[in-house]
Amino acid sequence: MAKISAHTNVTNPETMGYPYLESIKSYANLCDEVIVVDGGTTDGSLEKIKEIKKVKIIEGERWTKDFDWNVMPKNLQRGFEACTGDWAIKFDVDYIFHENYVKAMKDEIASGHLVAIELEKVNSVLVNRFFSKMFYPFIVNKKDFKNAGYGYGRSVGGAYGNSFMFPIVINNRMDGGLNSGEFIRMANMRIHRIAIPVYCYDFTFMTKKQVREQRKRFEGALAVQRGHTRESGSKPAFGKFMKMMRARLKRCKKNLRLEDHSVFIREKVKNIKPKHFGYDGWGEI
Repeated sequence: MAKISAHTNVTNPETMGYPYLESIKSYANLCDEVIVVDGGTTDGSLEKIKEIKKVKIIEGERWTKDFDWNVMPKNLQRGFEACTGDWAIKFDVDYIFHENYVKAMKDEIASGHLVAIELEKVNSVLVNRFFSKMFYPFIVNKKDFKNAGYGYGRSVGGAYGNSFMFPIVINNRMDGGLNSGEFIRMANMRIHRIAIPVYCYDFTFMTKKQVREQRKRFEGALAVQRGHTRESGSKPAFGKFMKMMRARLKRCKKNLRLEDHSVFIREKVKNIKPKHFGYDGWGEI
């Protein structure tokens, strides 16, 4: 049986409003180990994370208050390198791996021989609805592709500049179909997409204050990346967020019952408050 690792980055996840404990527990249920890379947490989250079985916390590069695209891929790579499993799963602390799919996921990994697997990412923004957003970033085959990495310092264009979402292969493999340093994309690699969902709760359990702060940080970081001041990007952040979310919420496809949610997040869903976005989209629905 293949050994499975998972890795994630954290910096004050409780302050930011993420369901981080539920998320980490759901991956500990699937995996043999979970690596948590700390970027300088000061809100007491690490003490709670330490109580979860199978978790190993390692020190990453410290964050400033704001997003930093140079720190993110470094810490992502540290977590990836610390994984001792045959396969390494990257996840964010608003992602839940549903216990109903543990066996199916292990069976897929056991039969896999390619460089990576993609899962379907399902956003559950309102607790009683969801909508599909994209495919989940890769589960990487570390056993056969020992030089895989996360592209630190390599431009991929688009919003991020430096890749921290897309793994790359540093050295080519005879049967891998990649040249040295090429990004692993569907266009140049046979990546296995499977119909196993990962549930993303995104802003569901965040208050308006938490969302405002996060969007300000995120938009400010993008502004700096584009050559502007951080302040120039942060002013319209919340309005842009609400416009984006209204459009997404119109595409909600299915009503979810409480029992459809993972057992790891069900209690949080059951006790959601009107102050949280996922209760009713702050009255926008």
